[in-house]
Amino acid sequence: MKILKTALSLSTPDEWKDALLYNADFREIRIDMIKSPPLEDELLNLCKKNDDDILSIATIRSEKEGGCFLKNREDWREKIDPWLNYVDYVDIERDFSGYAPEIRKGKTKVISSVHLNYMPGYDELKQIEKELRQYGDIPKIVVTPENEIDIASFIEFTVKAEKPVITSVMGEKFKRARIPLLILGSMLIYCHCGTQASKGQYHIRDVKTIINILEQK
Repeated sequence: MKILKTALSLSTPDEWKDALLYNADFREIRIDMIKSPPLEDELLNLCKKNDDDILSIATIRSEKEGGCFLKNREDWREKIDPWLNYVDYVDIERDFSGYAPEIRKGKTKVISSVHLNYMPGYDELKQIEKELRQYGDIPKIVVTPENEIDIASFIEFTVKAEKPVITSVMGEKFKRARIPLLILGSMLIYCHCGTQASKGQYHIRDVKTIINILEQK
């Protein structure tokens, strides 16, 4: 049974087959980063075919939380709608959480996410986790640590948190924390295959090398 799982973040059709090439467990389709309607249509058609066993996550990341989406809640709902019948998960930030009950009525599960530009204390992390679980199936909490003590604290939170949970860090400075978070309880790690969807992502090739070493008997 595979325990350490990867999600390949992609925004072009050219990257679709890379998920299979690198044996990713998930494709995260970063809809907010797709550069043109024709490319979005092509990615959606690939998603509709569903011709492999790789699970899919549709994400529209707001600028507020590190992405490219600048519009309002109604625009978010309109943009995510074509994907709902063809993906396994939808990433929903707290600002768009009002749409979660409707979306969860179908087959699609919700990753309830928050990306913070600071490091919360342990009690705040537990409160955030509680809020995210109220509208999502899997909470995703991404923080910005200031030092190694913050990293140790966040790893402790990840170990103790109810599962499943996804945890990660923002930025390049402490990106090394992504690996122990995966090892010690995060459901998956987000990777790239050429273009980072967020600063600090590792190339999936390098992460798979680490996982293969760790999973050797």
